[in-house]
Amino acid sequence: MPSTPAPLAALGTNANDLARSFMLLSLHPSLNQIYKRIVRSVDSQIPLLLSGEAGTGKEVLARVIHSAGRFRHTHFTVIPCAVATEEELELALFTAADATAGMAHSPAGNQAAEAAVTLFLKHVEASSPALQQRLIRLLQEKSVVHPLTRETRRLALRVLASSRKIVEQEVAAGNFRRDLFYRLTITAHVLPPLRERKEDIPHFVRHFATRYAARLNEPAATFSAPALAALQEYDWPGNIRECQRVVWQSLWQRSPKIRVIDKIKWGTVENPVVAPDLAEGAGAGGNGNLPGDKLLPPAASPASNASRIQAHQPQFV
Repeated sequence: MPSTPAPLAALGTNANDLARSFMLLSLHPSLNQIYKRIVRSVDSQIPLLLSGEAGTGKEVLARVIHSAGRFRHTHFTVIPCAVATEEELELALFTAADATAGMAHSPAGNQAAEAAVTLFLKHVEASSPALQQRLIRLLQEKSVVHPLTRETRRLALRVLASSRKIVEQEVAAGNFRRDLFYRLTITAHVLPPLRERKEDIPHFVRHFATRYAARLNEPAATFSAPALAALQEYDWPGNIRECQRVVWQSLWQRSPKIRVIDKIKWGTVENPVVAPDLAEGAGAGGNGNLPGDKLLPPAASPASNASRIQAHQPQFV
């Protein structure tokens, strides 16, 4: 396994542990440059946008940033922007603010009137016009209003966002507000797809094989040199998430006596092995939770809708 890159080590021990679990370590120079820039903003309240194809690890990296900075004691509240309404945003933030208010380690410090919250806007490019308008107001006012009681909470807000598209192109197409784009992209990074970082594939394969063996309590298998070459030649349209699935399925369909894999299983299986620990949004060690995560409880109307928010919070597996 490659040693921890110096830029990532600067995030701290906790971040390094999470990074090893989530395979954020990389030999690719552009990712290491991204890590260097992130170190400078890990404690900042300036919004940060992570862009990249599906499966490139945007939410995983957002969680590492959250766990490494001064907002690590706050709840990491995920808003699935493709389906969330402005009322659901308000309710999720209000619930997280209530849970965080008065915490001894709150980054709000002595400002007791403010509740510290980390907000992750998942697929922000898919936000409805109404949600975009509410996000503008949230970033300006740093406050949230309960959709039923109309009670107001002041927030010490840390905003992280992800996008599967180039948001600037969405602005040009009229699908995304220019003023929101300016506020979210003060700090922005594009994560490269796996086909552009093939030097990392053997590292991923070893990690996935080790995780598989640990789950089944058996010795870890390895992949032959021709099998690794085949994996490195593939373009991985599903990126890291697809790589995990292919490795686990190749291991699942072999005889347990085989310790060196020389055949890659590219297709589907009737009952595929589920490996949630490295999927975007899952937690360290496979249990689906990281320090500071918030499992929002189901709430009454209008949060019959809130179940959709809850579905995007990390869950136990």
